Amino acid sequence: MSVCLSNLSVLRDLHWGNVCLSNLSVCLTCLSSETSTGVMCWFSPLRRRREFPPQWNKPFLRDQGVSVRIIDYSLSRLEIDGLTVSCDISEDEELFQGHGDLQFDIYRLMRQENGNKWGDYQPHSNVLWLHYLSSKLLTMTYKSRGGRGVKQARLDLQRFHDDVLTFRSASDILYNCGLFQ
Repeated sequence: MSVCLSNLSVLRDLHWGNVCLSNLSVCLTCLSSETSTGVMCWFSPLRRRREFPPQWNKPFLRDQGVSVRIIDYSLSRLEIDGLTVSCDISEDEELFQGHGDLQFDIYRLMRQENGNKWGDYQPHSNVLWLHYLSSKLLTMTYKSRGGRGVKQARLDLQRFHDDVLTFRSASDILYNCGLFQ
């Protein structure tokens, strides 16, 4: 079993190129050579589900046989046992000047929300990145339109995308978003 993320993690660079999607045994797509979300979970491959610590009172989420891995944490913030590890990007103006993709808007929104103070715990940043990723999933072209199940999944994803920015944190999403109930 492996730990996904600490509940005090803030992801700051969760663009499409930093995510690798794979099935349980073989990598399907690494979306770039360059990788939910503020929750701690363990993967149980035999049961094909995510299990959460008992104190979370959330037994598991079905993973549908797909694994999502973040492959770059370099700009993230992490707090473990009172120690905070964070990358101060307040002086990296190039990061905030990009255009042409929602990714660059997310950097600017994070800076606006945190007042350019990158050491503080700002869990809404994870929500912004989940909004970005759901947008990418909704706008990408797929090889097959799929059947009824795919259409329903797309409707569920659209509902998630429409509502996700109303949540405070990824943990809030996990506990309160209809997609995970």
